[in-house]
Amino acid sequence: DYLQASWLRCAHQTSATLWHPPHSAKGQTLQSLRQRKRDLLTTGEMALEDLYEFMEGRPCALLLTDESGCLLAQTGHPDTLRELAALGFGPGAFFSEGRIGTNAINLAALEGVPLCVSGPQHFNQTLHPWHSCASPVYNSNGRQVAIIALICKVEEASAGDLALTVSAGRELAHLLQMETLMQESQRKRPAKAVLTGETGYSAGRATRQGSSSLTRFTGQSAITFSTCRR
Repeated sequence: DYLQASWLRCAHQTSATLWHPPHSAKGQTLQSLRQRKRDLLTTGEMALEDLYEFMEGRPCALLLTDESGCLLAQTGHPDTLRELAALGFGPGAFFSEGRIGTNAINLAALEGVPLCVSGPQHFNQTLHPWHSCASPVYNSNGRQVAIIALICKVEEASAGDLALTVSAGRELAHLLQMETLMQESQRKRPAKAVLTGETGYSAGRATRQGSSSLTRFTGQSAITFSTCRR
């Protein structure tokens, strides 16, 4: 059981009662990281914003981390974001099991599968009021490149949260693949086309136009909706 294994690891690394804010990349280190992850960050921010737009102000947060669990982008209800920031979960924060205990983002990255950690399943008591679901994102080569997560208070949890994060993760993987293909296509264009400005698509524009199938889950029902901005 991945939760039991996580708790055993945590027992040797951190406290269940004392809260230690997560380590965070800051300053030049964070800027360098964001620059290296520029394509992921740009596409991921767009996907999070489009998804939350259709959640009707639900009190939750949508998070994007890289494969190491470093927080790159987030959106959601202002109150939820404020509470998470008070715990130390701001830009550059690492969801490290050895620092903050059992959490969905770290476990999803480690296990390589979507999963939820809710309430007292968290090792550290400070996280017991929280519910989180996370899904890893893979590129076309099968390499894990990101984690998408939904975080809310336990009383705001929905039965469809895990399915929602899975859908969002698959859509982000699709958008990243589209962007990669578009960039490769642009590099292969004849020099004449580059000089004359022919076929003037941008990868970001193509990605935005191609985002059309995120799924919104409420309880046990699933409703497909468009994420294209009009």
